[in-house]
Amino acid sequence: MGVWELPRRSPCLLTVRRAVRAWWEGADAAGVAGGRGSVAVGVSGGADSLALLLGVLAEVGPDAGGVPVDAVVVDHGLQPGSGGVARRVAGVCEQLGARAVVLRAVIDDAAVARVGVEAAARAGRFGAFADAGFGRVLVGHTADDQAETFVLSASRGFCSPMRPVSVVGGVEVVRPLLSVRRSDTRGACVEVGVPVWEDPHNSDERFERVRVRRRVMPFVEVGAVALAADDVAEDAALLDELADAVFDAVVCDVLRDDVAVVAGGAASLSVKVLEGQPVPIVRRVVARWLRLVGANPTGGSIRAVVQLIVAWSGQGAVAVRRADGGVGGGRLEVRRRGGKLEVDRTGLNLG
Repeated sequence: MGVWELPRRSPCLLTVRRAVRAWWEGADAAGVAGGRGSVAVGVSGGADSLALLLGVLAEVGPDAGGVPVDAVVVDHGLQPGSGGVARRVAGVCEQLGARAVVLRAVIDDAAVARVGVEAAARAGRFGAFADAGFGRVLVGHTADDQAETFVLSASRGFCSPMRPVSVVGGVEVVRPLLSVRRSDTRGACVEVGVPVWEDPHNSDERFERVRVRRRVMPFVEVGAVALAADDVAEDAALLDELADAVFDAVVCDVLRDDVAVVAGGAASLSVKVLEGQPVPIVRRVVARWLRLVGANPTGGSIRAVVQLIVAWSGQGAVAVRRADGGVGGGRLEVRRRGGKLEVDRTGLNLG
């Protein structure tokens, strides 16, 4: 494996390799490789992504009789010297035996102001992947990340665990290490002797995830929470499929009639579309509809809008956060009028 030799005894790396092997055996190898004929791994230089790269190279890389492995390093430009860090990380990846490429993310200041640095950086990163033609990227999220995400989302009023495969910004994101603990990814890098870069942002308590990691997670049984999150993710995937079927069944009406821009800048949805559907299905369809018409709903606002459908008693409008963060003034609220829900977007430029 490049200039590094795999140690004879490497229990942490073995754990990582087993997770990668399980993913590979359950995947369509030809489909995973895609048009590039290679497997792409997003590498930040941290222990999680480097351990994933080690596992992929050892299990499915050229030395294992598999396919070429692309290490995709993204320079977010958020810290002084970030370009140099990205180049050094790429150099380590090449020494391990991967084909390394450095991409520069475009991060919009307006997006940072609207959604925060973390979300803006994520959008910029996956935008860079997509622009470079990487339609499928493996990332090193671990069981610890899964537990943190579960706790974070629960604190915001909804449980939204990471899934083994999801789509972000048009890029298929694959997470083979959701069963692997962070201690194993760090241990794997130590066993092989690979230098790890510690991102200063990972210790900056201005970020909510860092605060949760430091102040909450020490009191949480990470393994148990991660397993619970995996169960919820499986249930959510099934519910999403059912909700998609409902949404797809009415999508023509939604786009033609039930979601219609009318006088005053409103968009409406026929309540009859969702009558008789289970609440979890209604919740997902409502969330998708709200995003379609320019909202960025929270768990609480989605539940409140659902109540306008399933528990209608003449209640007033529900305020819903706008996707643009409220830039330029104007309101966004959902109210029920007769048999329709309307999203009032008065004051917005509807284009």
